[in-house]
Amino acid sequence: MSRGPLSGLLPLLAALGALCACGDRQPRAPAATSPDDDIAIFNALMAQACARPIAAGLETAVMDIPKALKEEETTGWQWEPPAEVVASLMRRQSSGARWPASSPCAAQRVMDSDRVAEIVASDHTDPPSYAPFRAAFPNVGAIVRISLPAYAPDGNHAMALRTYDYWGVGNAGEIVELRRAADGWQATEVHNAWIRTL
Repeated sequence: MSRGPLSGLLPLLAALGALCACGDRQPRAPAATSPDDDIAIFNALMAQACARPIAAGLETAVMDIPKALKEEETTGWQWEPPAEVVASLMRRQSSGARWPASSPCAAQRVMDSDRVAEIVASDHTDPPSYAPFRAAFPNVGAIVRISLPAYAPDGNHAMALRTYDYWGVGNAGEIVELRRAADGWQATEVHNAWIRTL
């Protein structure tokens, strides 16, 4: 088969074309994250919890101080996120941050953490019996704490820790994966991190 005079240039031209095309597609800069994203993620988690209440007729009391993950809480997990996520969650201490007071549905209520601690401690038992709190809020089935989120480097994915305290009888924790969508942050997957009885 005969080859035209430009046949030897075709591979070079193809390479140049690919180079030009790549030049038009610059890597997307990571999305910036801010405290507004923290609140948007909190609201997404609240909406998700409204869609799956712990039990009919029961509320969860969500504490307004974000959950701070401690070193001693990072062992014995049934599902462990990547080590960098755990490290990021531990770095993101609340440092005065508060979740907004809200009740997006009958099953979820954000409560003042200091007031709850005061009520729980009022029976002066060790460990606390939670009897005073249960008397004051008989429809609350669990105390929930939600951490500040750990963001992926792209700024479009995040993970948050949500814990459940069942009146000193047991506790559980889960890692929720989220992604940034056109209409805001959305929870995409929930991993059971631990379930413990006391």
